[in-house]
Amino acid sequence: MINGQIQDALTGEGPLTHRAYTSAVCQRYLAGQADPLRVQIRKQGVTSCGCVAKMHETFTSSGEFYQVETEVFGLVWVESRNVRLCSGLGCTCEGAQ
Repeated sequence: MINGQIQDALTGEGPLTHRAYTSAVCQRYLAGQADPLRVQIRKQGVTSCGCVAKMHETFTSSGEFYQVETEVFGLVWVESRNVRLCSGLGCTCEGAQ
């Protein structure tokens, strides 16, 4: 069963936690979808699309981080609160290759 916080992250409505990202990857794998998950990040007031390269968790108040290969910034680290999964809810990354 998926809790509400994970469900929000999977629909692009909340920050993307590591647990939600892992769940989305597993769902896509089980559905036979090989294309990478697209995410949308916000950094320095700019929104960019990309794909997750790595995940890292710290034991500070910052918490979870993603390393994302983006169109605007290249390869950058971003706090999970500034990352959302593209899910068809108006994500500007939809259809981007």
